[in-house]
Amino acid sequence: MKKKPSILIVNSIPSHHIVPVAEALYRLLGDNLRVVFNEPVDDERKAMGWNDNWRDYPWIIRTWESEHANAEFHRLVDESDALVCSEYYTYGNPEWIRRRLANSQLCFTYCERHWKPSRKLWTLKPTLTDRPRIIRLPIHYYRLLKHMRIAQSMNADKCHMLAMGAYAAWDEARIGMFHNRMWTWGYFVEDSTSKRSEPGDIATILWAGRMLDWKCVDTLLYALAEVKERGLRFRAKIVGDGPERDYLVKLQNDLHLSSEVEILPFMKSGEIRLLMAQTDIYVLPSNYEEGWGAVINEAMTEGCAVIACDGAGAAPVLINHGDNGFRFPVCSVKDLAKHLAYLIADRDKSWEMGNRARQYIEQLWSPDVGAARLVSLINGLLGWGNMPQFQEGPCSRAQIIKPALKNRFRPVLTYEQGSCGCLQTEEKTTP
Repeated sequence: MKKKPSILIVNSIPSHHIVPVAEALYRLLGDNLRVVFNEPVDDERKAMGWNDNWRDYPWIIRTWESEHANAEFHRLVDESDALVCSEYYTYGNPEWIRRRLANSQLCFTYCERHWKPSRKLWTLKPTLTDRPRIIRLPIHYYRLLKHMRIAQSMNADKCHMLAMGAYAAWDEARIGMFHNRMWTWGYFVEDSTSKRSEPGDIATILWAGRMLDWKCVDTLLYALAEVKERGLRFRAKIVGDGPERDYLVKLQNDLHLSSEVEILPFMKSGEIRLLMAQTDIYVLPSNYEEGWGAVINEAMTEGCAVIACDGAGAAPVLINHGDNGFRFPVCSVKDLAKHLAYLIADRDKSWEMGNRARQYIEQLWSPDVGAARLVSLINGLLGWGNMPQFQEGPCSRAQIIKPALKNRFRPVLTYEQGSCGCLQTEEKTTP
């Protein structure tokens, strides 16, 4: 009988991204699993639909609720067979790692990206008045390098990384972190409980999220305008809110898309999943600021044909281009419009691609698969079983993929009415 390692997962706040795989781990490990949240959900995330809805789960510890909970957390940090921490707590509290490594105890950090374009020091120039950020960044870098020295000098083979997204391993490798101790990881979402809608007469398209500049929703609007010029019919919904909303509403009107595109306010996660089950095509145009992009998992799980930008960390990991979805370069309106037109024009191809997407998630990226593979990896590293040799998917060796330098930020786009392929990209870029 295989051993059941005791695993402690530490995350800053209660997150619906953590719970599905944690539930699967609990089914495998029982009381050998504990998940710690150290802060309540903040008001901003509550407005986005995040809530701590797992009050009755016996494996969750909320350290802010009592001294007993906090003491239990610190006890488990020292006693668990494997500690799995979000990057904030790993690098912000290196004493945890130091203690465990001194005792040859297994440690993991999971992280999307440390070195996103916006975190490069040269991007501070336009925001010199943002003094707190200028102060925080050098401190963060110092802690990161300090942690690296600790990991390399004290049982480094016990310090590993779960790389969340295609570019997470590159960010660490470029500063000499973790070497060959990085493993593919990501977010896992709940299985679909919705019945997939049959294709209607008109193709349906969806985007949902926070309306931020690096989400590049304008790229989608420009692509839809080009598709419309080709004479193809569609209905699109853009769901969410944020600082870009007024700009997107104006752009929708300027591109004469009011009849085809509906801009809606935030919906709860469950409502978005139901909407995905009624949608043919899901588009994620985010640039390299999108460390993962769990909506890709959700849309594929619901059987959508997904078109995602290569900049989003989940896209190269989950999407096999042309098979279970499409990928396109950052801010390439031309390529996005081409893939949209293809799926809109051939509804059967869209349906088949969505089915392959759902099957791919079920077979390789479901919470149960992720949990089983993580336990297998931990047992292998502890010497309690053979080391797994997964070729792809969760807990396979993380590949070092360098982000493309072109269009790292959102280009400034202009639109000249009346000509197909009318999108012009200026040379300057906006962070």
